Amino acid sequence: QQLKKKIMDIEACLHKYNLDYLGITEANLRRDADIEEVIIKGYKVLWDQGRENQDKKNARVVVYVKEELSFEVMHQHMVT
Repeated sequence: QQLKKKIMDIEACLHKYNLDYLGITEANLRRDADIEEVIIKGYKVLWDQGRENQDKKNARVVVYVKEELSFEVMHQHMVT
C-alpha cells in the first residue's frame, strides 16, 4: 500500500504545483484497497488493469487527472 502511505505528499504536490496530471509508477494499489483513501479532491484517479486482473492483484500505475480536463483512456494501449 505504498500509494496510501504517500497520499498526503501526492496531494500537496498536485496542489502546490497546480499539476494537470500526475502519473505514479510502482503504486501497488491492491485490489482490496479502499479507493476512497486514495481519492484527491479535484482530481480523477485512474489505475492500470492489474487491479482487476485475478493473477496480478494490484495496479502498478496510478494517474491523477484534473477533473475539468477532458481525456479518453485508450484501452488498446494498456498492457494486462
